[in-house]
Amino acid sequence: MTVFPPSISSSSGSRKISDPFFSHLHRESPDRDSQRSRFVDLLRMVKMKRPLRLFIEVSMKELIRGFRRQRIRWRKAFLVGSIMTTIVVLLHTPTFPIFSDEETDSDSSPFYLNGSLHLNIQIVSEAKAESFPLVELNSSSEFRSGRKPRHALSLQPKEALAYAKMEMQKAPEVVNDTDLFAPVFRNLSVFKRSYELMELILKVYIYPDGEKPIFHQPHLNGIYASEGWFMKLMESNTQFVTKNPEKAHLFYMPYMNEHPELRRNTIKALCNADLSDGIFVPGKDVSLPETSIRNAGRPLRYIGNGNRVSQRPILAFFAGNLHGRVRPQLLKHWRNKDEDMKIYGPLPHNVARKMTYVQHMKSSKYCLCPMGYEVNSPRIVEAIYYECVPVVIADNFVLPFSEILDWSAFSVVVAEKEIPRLKEILLEIPMRRYLKMQMNVKMVQRHFLWSTKPRRYDVFHMILHSIWFNLLNQNQTSSSDHDSDS
Repeated sequence: MTVFPPSISSSSGSRKISDPFFSHLHRESPDRDSQRSRFVDLLRMVKMKRPLRLFIEVSMKELIRGFRRQRIRWRKAFLVGSIMTTIVVLLHTPTFPIFSDEETDSDSSPFYLNGSLHLNIQIVSEAKAESFPLVELNSSSEFRSGRKPRHALSLQPKEALAYAKMEMQKAPEVVNDTDLFAPVFRNLSVFKRSYELMELILKVYIYPDGEKPIFHQPHLNGIYASEGWFMKLMESNTQFVTKNPEKAHLFYMPYMNEHPELRRNTIKALCNADLSDGIFVPGKDVSLPETSIRNAGRPLRYIGNGNRVSQRPILAFFAGNLHGRVRPQLLKHWRNKDEDMKIYGPLPHNVARKMTYVQHMKSSKYCLCPMGYEVNSPRIVEAIYYECVPVVIADNFVLPFSEILDWSAFSVVVAEKEIPRLKEILLEIPMRRYLKMQMNVKMVQRHFLWSTKPRRYDVFHMILHSIWFNLLNQNQTSSSDHDSDS
């Protein structure tokens, strides 16, 4: 059966066009019957064509005839022309099948947590015995067009990691990205490509709960809340987690005590990223931001809303317990020594009644973050929350996400021996540079926020990306070592 777009009825042996869609296009004219007959003849000539294409061709020819005779109602002609154009565009728009999120097989790698997170990279330890095969896949154009390269989902884990490393090296330059603020990154192009590859490829297997040292009871409050929140969100994640260990690139194992075997064969995510203790390995391990969460049900409740620069009369502020080697030196040189430098031990009650700890941070240009017992401090992230430029005083400390973020764009790092010159160092920073750093603090804030439902580029994803990024670099390093040995 042939289907025609306009409805054509047959009555008493003659054909008439009864569709009001066409009848409204033409004014009354004496030669209307001849027009109808020509239209019917045209339909007979093309009746074997596809119905939709037939409808377009017939309508367009009738429109052209009407234009020539100037018998078109212009508003209706414009409407019909718009509909025709839309249909033509739809006909020539390619469609893509929905692809399944296939998981890749893998000689994979676990990760662990011990008051910190640890990732066991079995792929790395095995790479010296077998180098990663190069996979020649041309998907850069697919990334640039916004499409995900589906073939990457079918690769074996070693091939997928080698492919991801190759794609990172071909990352196109990113200019004026609408999602990310380039000045706070070392190389935005590399980060964005690496992050997209992580979302596409990475699969994590979580070891089940067991006897100590393995545990799955996260602490969501306090200064070590980062570890608990990462554990909670990782175990409830459906995008990255797989239940099949053969398809995992990483194995997640939270654990409590340091173990020699785990130290050698894992990527460790540590709050105490101290280069001097021999535990943290730069380029392999991950520095975990230390975040203090006051309300586990609403982790974002007490943060943000920092004062404007004009409402920050205090040059530098610190208040806290005097443990560790640095804080006593800070108070020795600056407590009650300068009105511009508000330096305390625990914040005195008479001071707190007038201005709380948080109000001090919101009213200060720089917030001092000296190390305590450990090199890390929750004050670094607190300063970012309250839009105060953090001043880090901790030798041998590897700052969180430093493989990706450019900390010099939004913070100041002062050597411990320079504490006597602290005010001088801060005053030497030009106002123009300070204003840029303070703006960058606002822009980088999103990368340090926890939320009950993870969002792209938040602290959960940034931690996972640091692990992924170092995993790729470890694979590259191991493969290079193997090549040099052979």
